[in-house]
Amino acid sequence: MRYGGGNILILRIKIALYAKQKQPVTRILSGL
Repeated sequence: MRYGGGNILILRIKIALYAKQKQPVTRILSGL
């Protein structure tokens, strides 16, 4: 699969947003 420059930026943003959403969950899991 090929990604254009714009798609890579969108993909990075999506990953960043996903990571931010999951951060509290990973913190709780790591706390256990």
